[in-house]
Amino acid sequence: MTAVQGAIKQLENPIPELGLPSLEPVRDSHLTIAPGPNIMRIEQNFENFDSYGFSTANVSKFDIINMECTVPEVKIEFDYHFDGNILLIPVKGSGPGKINACKY
Repeated sequence: MTAVQGAIKQLENPIPELGLPSLEPVRDSHLTIAPGPNIMRIEQNFENFDSYGFSTANVSKFDIINMECTVPEVKIEFDYHFDGNILLIPVKGSGPGKINACKY
């Protein structure tokens, strides 16, 4: 478990000679959430989806296949485009977005 905790801390920066990207940020160029079948029928498209904070994870359990950890704070930045409706109310919009989640 100590070795895994150390590896996470080392991945705060990329290690190019090993072909390993950094954990700061974890990047996804495009993410789409399909509309739901009932009340909330909104297609959600996200671009430039960057998540920060995973290099601060504290590992509490580790075995070969499973790992449990706590991340004190996660910050997510993205561009979004929503199109759909909730019940009969149209929901449309686009722009920059940001989410900060903290453990208290």
